[in-house]
Amino acid sequence: MIQIKLYAVLHYFFLEKKIQCTIHNNSYYLFHIVLEYIILQYIVKIVFARMLFSDIKN
Repeated sequence: MIQIKLYAVLHYFFLEKKIQCTIHNNSYYLFHIVLEYIILQYIVKIVFARMLFSDIKN
């Protein structure tokens, strides 16, 4: 449930930035945001993997 909420926040963040990029029409800015989004998703996956692993260990 928490994971779904976090992904929803990330997707909202991404869409918000994408809309801003469309307004500014700057491809470099869009690339930077996409990169940031990918890194954020990667971090979220690591955090959840660690949480699941610690749950299994206990």
